[in-house]
Amino acid sequence: MNTSSPLIMIVDDEPANCKLLEQALSSNYETIICPDGEICLEKAPISKPDLILLDVMMPGKNGHEVCEQLRLDSETTNIPVIFISALDTLEDRIKGYDAGGDDYLGKPVHLPELYRKIEIVLKNQIENNEIKKIAEEAQAACMTALTLGSESARVSEFVNKTLTMGSIDDICKLFFDTMKAFGLKSVVQLRLNDEIITINSDWQSLPLEHELMVKAHTEGRIIALGKRLFFNYQNCSVLVKNTPIDKEEVYGRIKDNIIVLAEAMNSRVIYLNTELNLKKQLDVNHLYKDTAKAVELIQQQLEYSTSETISIAQKMVHDIEEKLVFLGLEEDQEHALLDILDVSTKQLVDLTEGNKEKINTAFTDVISTMEKANKLTSQ
Repeated sequence: MNTSSPLIMIVDDEPANCKLLEQALSSNYETIICPDGEICLEKAPISKPDLILLDVMMPGKNGHEVCEQLRLDSETTNIPVIFISALDTLEDRIKGYDAGGDDYLGKPVHLPELYRKIEIVLKNQIENNEIKKIAEEAQAACMTALTLGSESARVSEFVNKTLTMGSIDDICKLFFDTMKAFGLKSVVQLRLNDEIITINSDWQSLPLEHELMVKAHTEGRIIALGKRLFFNYQNCSVLVKNTPIDKEEVYGRIKDNIIVLAEAMNSRVIYLNTELNLKKQLDVNHLYKDTAKAVELIQQQLEYSTSETISIAQKMVHDIEEKLVFLGLEEDQEHALLDILDVSTKQLVDLTEGNKEKINTAFTDVISTMEKANKLTSQ
């Protein structure tokens, strides 16, 4: 990747589209324009862009054909490609995925989404070298382990180990290790309580894979699309990217094995979700008890403060009455002053009692609402 601003190649036969993308990216990226696929294939090995924004519908070579040729050239095989197209169905995205695309963006282009996808793809590209090394080491270890046992033994080992696993990362690692031992590349999507996690066997989270699996999850339990197989369960989906469709017996055996693996993983994820919900319920219960105790203390303090306020006001009236004889006031003046004090004291008492009642009512409503919420979360 370039050490200065990342270089993005824009490939589109429409000059207006090129100009729009060039202006949108000019503040953060360097750009190079290619009006068709042939020029892209000529310039890419020389300029070595950090990312290619590739239109799908072009005269001559279309975007899919261009991407396939980029992947065949050792100079351009690792350059990430984001397809840009008005065709946005699951089948269209799979075509882009099969051609070697890293992500897919529909037309008209939504600039915030474009910026987000570019940032994600470039970030993944920065990490690719380290991830590739780790993946190669893991692949070598898994291929060595393949000779140590049969497929059924590995499936049984996976099921037994997942029964006690408490970490999503550990479950995914064991699954990928098992799949690599079978010579399979895979993607897992886990639907947890608060998020959906999509990760592939190279420990990457690619936006296009995420979107493909989200769309496929609603299409059925098992979906076969060429050499790709989707397995969908309540909290877990699996995509196998390289099933041997030309070997019927091996294909059927792999399919059966993955069903067992996916069901075991789904059951464990459901258990972990339930365990997390129970922990949250315990936290809610503690919060309810702590809040109720705090409200009770506040009410007691309010009762004490109200009583003290009334006592002070009454004492003030009493003290003034005792001092009036020393002020030399006429009798009617004394009565007038005492009447004012009586009225003011009564208003103060009424106000204090009224506020106390309103606050107590509010606190009662708070406790009642928390009780209802506590009951709902415990169901």
